[in-house]
Amino acid sequence: HLGLGLLIETLKQSHILIAQSRRMASRKVIKSIVKSKQTDKTTMADKALYESSFVEAIRVHASTSVSFKEGVEKMSLAALKEAKHYIEHDRTPKDKKWANLAERLKVYQDMQKVQNKLNTAMDSFRTMVIENMEAEFGDEDGAIVKEKVKDLITSRIAVQEALGMMD
Repeated sequence: HLGLGLLIETLKQSHILIAQSRRMASRKVIKSIVKSKQTDKTTMADKALYESSFVEAIRVHASTSVSFKEGVEKMSLAALKEAKHYIEHDRTPKDKKWANLAERLKVYQDMQKVQNKLNTAMDSFRTMVIENMEAEFGDEDGAIVKEKVKDLITSRIAVQEALGMMD
């Protein structure tokens, strides 16, 4: 019996180590993905970028038109030269060429930077929530148990209903 008990205990420990190894392997992959998006991470230095893009987005939604000329006036010399070269040499159909020129304007590029930073933050947030769910609501293998998640949500519904909370 002693040998059988030792064998069972060894198998349990090996099963736990395999599960931990799988979780660690998945975290390594996630970390490498996050590292590759370092330039898209939001920092306090991005506050002005977010604010100016926010103001421009409001302006765009409140308007019926925007000025290409104003956008060109705000372009750097290098960007202007690139745009000129693009117009002269690129064989893209005109409708796509004009859309590409709109995307070269600083306002558009700044909004795109903000969008990339937000997408990166959203991806990281989702990953961290799932990792937390695996830790808090997972079985011994780290797989999320549907019933545990459902119980949490059900209990929160009961609390809100008891307190008379509304959306």
